[in-house]
Amino acid sequence: MALLMMFLIVGALVAVAAAVIGLLVARSIAKPLSDMTSAMGELANKVWST
Repeated sequence: MALLMMFLIVGALVAVAAAVIGLLVARSIAKPLSDMTSAMGELANKVWST
């Protein structure tokens, strides 16, 4: 029983750690992507406005 509880606790910790790492990675990827798309949008606006 104690072993099962230990497995559950470790599993929960691993899941939480994976979620946190996933969030950090997603944010670090999303920032340059959004910067790039906004830069492309500005470029397109310049091209269309001329």
